[in-house]
Amino acid sequence: EMTQKPPKWSRELLEWRRRQHILARQKNYAEAQKIKKIADSLEDKERGSMNTSHAAVFARKEASFRQQQQAELQALLKRIDARRKEHIKQRNLDCKRLLQRNRNVQAVLESKQAVESVKAFADIKKELLHSMAMTTSTRSRKTGTVTGGQQ
Repeated sequence: EMTQKPPKWSRELLEWRRRQHILARQKNYAEAQKIKKIADSLEDKERGSMNTSHAAVFARKEASFRQQQQAELQALLKRIDARRKEHIKQRNLDCKRLLQRNRNVQAVLESKQAVESVKAFADIKKELLHSMAMTTSTRSRKTGTVTGGQQ
C-alpha cells in the first residue's frame, strides 16, 4: 500500500523542475543543466527522507503485527494450558472413580467369599458331625450299646 502512491514532491522541487523545463524550452541549456543538478540533489534528499519515513511506517506496522501475533500466541498458549489442566483434572477424577469401583468390587467379592467360606465350613462341619454320628452308631450296633444314655 505504501508503494502504490506516487511520491509527493515538495513545492520547492516542483518549482525547480518547472524552471528547468522553461529554460529548456527557451533553449537555455546551460542554465537548465545547473537547475537540473540543483533539482536532482533536492529530489535525492526528498527521496531519502521519504524512504526513511516509509521505513519507519513499515517498522511500526511490522512491530504492531508482531505484537498482535504475540498476543494471539499467548492467548492460544493460555487456552492450551487451561485445557491441559482440565484434561488432567478429568483424568484424576476418572482414576478416582475407577479406584472406588475397584474397591467396591473387591469388597463385594470378599463378602461373597466370606459367605461361601462360612457356608462351606458349615457344610463340612455338618458332614463331619453326620459322619461321626454314623461312625458312632455303627460301632454301637456292633457293640450293642445305644449312645446317649444308660438303660
